[in-house]
Amino acid sequence: MNAILDEGILATCDDLCGFVANKTGSKILGDMCDVVCDAFGIDEFIKALINFDIDPIYYCQILKLCPIKDDGDAKFTNFGVSPKTGDRTTKFLLDCSFSTKNGTGTGSYLITIINPKAQAMSAEYWFEEKPPGSYTELIPLDAIQMNCDPKL
Repeated sequence: MNAILDEGILATCDDLCGFVANKTGSKILGDMCDVVCDAFGIDEFIKALINFDIDPIYYCQILKLCPIKDDGDAKFTNFGVSPKTGDRTTKFLLDCSFSTKNGTGTGSYLITIINPKAQAMSAEYWFEEKPPGSYTELIPLDAIQMNCDPKL
């Protein structure tokens, strides 16, 4: 839902929820946004987002857009980074590969990186339900923060 708050004022639920779907890469989150936004209207929807700590997966499940998977059993098969080290211009690739025998529900990864100067940067990545199988989840990470001065 931070994607909605980051974009600022948008005129319609379609504009707002289209942005959410594109920003998150999740059609389900875009659809969930559409249903709730259309039900309450864009002004009330935005007010609710600002005033409440909304768990988007919970609301997705309530709207029956995201199945509840109580027997999910995902286990990481690889959790690594390539390259192992680099300067501030390095583009890293995080490997969060996993396997599941029962499948998964909708979920997310929250990744926080803390550099040697104790500065943290975090990002949350959403994934839709997965049937039983093995999955390679590769997440790109650019070491330069937007508010970072690369000359320092």
